[in-house]
Amino acid sequence: MDPDALIALELPAITARLATAASTELGTERARALEPVADVDAVAARQALTAEGIALFDAGVDPPLAGIADIRSAVARAAREGTLGAAELHAVGAAIRVALEARRIVAEQRALAPLLDERLAALDPGLAAVAGEIERCIEEDGSDVRDTASPLLRRLRRELRSGGARVREELARVARSSEVQQALQETFLAERGGRPVLAVRAAARSKVPGIVHDASSTGQTLFVEPFAVVELNNRLAEAAADAREEVERILRELSASVALHADALVALVETTADVDVVLSSAAVSRGWGGAPVTVSDNVRLLAARHPLLDRATAVPIDLDLGQLRALVISGPNTGGKTVALKTLGLAALLHQCGLRPPAQAASLPIFDSVLADIGDRQSIEMSLSTFSGHLSTLVAVLGSATERSLVLLDEVAAGTDPEDGSALAQALV
Repeated sequence: MDPDALIALELPAITARLATAASTELGTERARALEPVADVDAVAARQALTAEGIALFDAGVDPPLAGIADIRSAVARAAREGTLGAAELHAVGAAIRVALEARRIVAEQRALAPLLDERLAALDPGLAAVAGEIERCIEEDGSDVRDTASPLLRRLRRELRSGGARVREELARVARSSEVQQALQETFLAERGGRPVLAVRAAARSKVPGIVHDASSTGQTLFVEPFAVVELNNRLAEAAADAREEVERILRELSASVALHADALVALVETTADVDVVLSSAAVSRGWGGAPVTVSDNVRLLAARHPLLDRATAVPIDLDLGQLRALVISGPNTGGKTVALKTLGLAALLHQCGLRPPAQAASLPIFDSVLADIGDRQSIEMSLSTFSGHLSTLVAVLGSATERSLVLLDEVAAGTDPEDGSALAQALV
């Protein structure tokens, strides 16, 4: 399909709407990049899937896909023996759970959606065990590894909490002594290098025996770790290092499990993205009252509307061309000629993208290409006037069009002398 024609007929605005209706990260990308196909079987396959999506929605069934992130890069890194973080593993687990739930729901509606069921049935149900282990080990918000991920981590984190409380109590006891109170610059506890300290006046340093970890910018305040808590802090640091090591071990094990199922996880993301595009196409088509298209050699649109116009105020049009191979539309400015052209062109593109065009009834051929010269073709960069821009486009159209092409020309040969333009338009038609 001609990219310029797709833009002229505002297909990108439709795919943007489709992307908004999508639920998955990759599905959103694929919806925005959706383009029409010219193969009869491919169009029929797309339309059959859209019909199943509409049937599900009509039955009140909306398979959930929200929450499936594009985890392919994380999975690939795990397959290269990389270690995934807690947030990445949480995304993997969430994608599995959502996808398998959608698989279950569609399977229950197999009679309505056999093609969608066939696609989702290919998802590996064994991935549920991977998701279960991730959920057991990773916090619900994906922020960290759970304390309960292993007995060792539970013990170490309990030690950290109780040890931290003991350190704070001991520091508070030291700070309450009358001699130390006189030496303090501030009464609150500070922290330097991950260790709790007291803010001591530099002039009274000798009154607080301990390790100096830092000084203020003025040099008037020293941050001192009293000797009374050094050993407690050392034990805390050892426990924190052991906890970090245990967390790393757990993340490595979970990442290895992801790596073992890398192919199945990539297939899950791509399959659900394709299903997401189908369901988005169904939702958008259903929302604007799209009609199923009968594939025919003739063009017939009844009560068709441009999908980007307000459904409540747009005036529907009928285009029943029968055996006509060419049609000239004339009329006053603002009479709707351009909208009629765009409505026909967009209906054809929507059909071949897998959507249903908004109409009461529709019959359309499968076009091998849709070619359009709509709008001002003036280009300063290419040194083209309006007329020469149109002329350049017409030459390209004549070189590309076949008997199976849909050609839409708006104000043929505009921008030049009316008599010359009229003669050119007649010769072209």
